[in-house]
Amino acid sequence: MIEITFFKRENLLTGIKSQGHSGFKSKGHDIICAAVSVLMQSLYLGLTEIAKINLTENIINENTPIMLFKWNVQDCEKIFLLANTVYESLKIIASQNPGFIKILEVSS
Repeated sequence: MIEITFFKRENLLTGIKSQGHSGFKSKGHDIICAAVSVLMQSLYLGLTEIAKINLTENIINENTPIMLFKWNVQDCEKIFLLANTVYESLKIIASQNPGFIKILEVSS
């Protein structure tokens, strides 16, 4: 199962972590994992190459698999559309694939 954690501070999205494998199909043939991966990779590129923000945490480990990206609350306005599009997209994928993706929200 893929576990996706959304980190929030002051009710603003400040990070996203994706960890695990959905188990829908074998590695390399799993469309659920592929969908999550493309959204997370697009988020990373958008944050670092387009918005040019400095991530406070950045972990990409394909062997685990885990992707974790966190940013400062001061950057939330700058990346609002990008981060919240990925947030809503991941929630929709999870709702369409119960049993393969678990969503958690952590507020600080």
